[in-house]
Amino acid sequence: MKQIYIDVDQCQELSLSYWEPVEPIWVIASRILDSKRQGYDKHHKEILEPMGDGPVLIYRDKLAAPGWYDIVR
Repeated sequence: MKQIYIDVDQCQELSLSYWEPVEPIWVIASRILDSKRQGYDKHHKEILEPMGDGPVLIYRDKLAAPGWYDIVR
């Protein structure tokens, strides 16, 4: 399963939780990319850029490290 990291500031901007589990939620891929002020690394760009302005379904389970989200699709 693919994972992405969303930092504390991004979580605030995107109304996501950094610490708590999150039920699956749709977020626009380009919005995630744009919310990272310093820009994302190659790993994250390779996952998110092909999705463009399309939605990506992400979630955080209770065992996930802070800020890490699994991509459902």
